[in-house]
Amino acid sequence: MSFDASKFQIMPLDKANLAGFIQIAEILEEAPHWSLDAYLGLINRDPSVPRISLVAQDVQAGEVIGFVVACLIPPVWPSTDPSDSFRLATAPAITLIPLRMRSL
Repeated sequence: MSFDASKFQIMPLDKANLAGFIQIAEILEEAPHWSLDAYLGLINRDPSVPRISLVAQDVQAGEVIGFVVACLIPPVWPSTDPSDSFRLATAPAITLIPLRMRSL
């Protein structure tokens, strides 16, 4: 399988690509289904909450094909809480990949 990075770009989540972000999130059962205000909070974020929200966008079509939201805080280990995992979502294959954090 070849990979052509020129076919997509990674950028911060903003109002222009929010609809595509929400469209993918709503398709995925495992993804959080937040209110519009919560999604807008990812864009107009509180600087005291260290979080990053990125989207992958198809360069030709201009549509969102994936996203990642990550909280940038150190975890408390060991943890058995399922919310202590990261998720990566992509389209068009619509895949949700749970990424469990592990202690090193």
